[in-house]
Amino acid sequence: MMRLTQIFLAMMVMMAAAAPAWAQDLKIAVVSPREVAAKMPQRQMIAEQLKAEFDARNKELESMAKAIREKQANLERDQATMTATQVTEKRREIEQEIANFKLKEKAFQEDYKKRGNEEFMKLQARIQQAIEAIGKRDGYDLVLVRDQIPFSSQKLDITAEVIKMVTNSKGK
Repeated sequence: MMRLTQIFLAMMVMMAAAAPAWAQDLKIAVVSPREVAAKMPQRQMIAEQLKAEFDARNKELESMAKAIREKQANLERDQATMTATQVTEKRREIEQEIANFKLKEKAFQEDYKKRGNEEFMKLQARIQQAIEAIGKRDGYDLVLVRDQIPFSSQKLDITAEVIKMVTNSKGK
């Protein structure tokens, strides 16, 4: 057992001594994909595109909500002159419209979120392509995500280069 421990310690010492030799040849960069995504001009274009795509449905929901509020106000105002049956019928009608509104609103939110995620994934793919292109072009052996490492020197950061590359590749 003592012999095994000595062999293990000898191997660890040899690996520690050899580490600086292979590490000297390693070219490393760091990047912040979050910062790249935040500074992409395409992000604003996508937000406007999604707004335009969902504008009609959003206006329909706003119109439905307004109609429901008006019916509720009318019921509150007129219920003193209505029979109990009429009040019950109006309340049921309003409740049915509210339920229909909630279903449409939920579908709208799900569709909007789905489309937003699709576009976000396209942006992420473009960012990844830019990182890979810069890594290959500049001969990096390793590109790390800046947010996932405790420390890195600013001279290793290629975020600005990635932003420039993705910005120059406009609508692709």
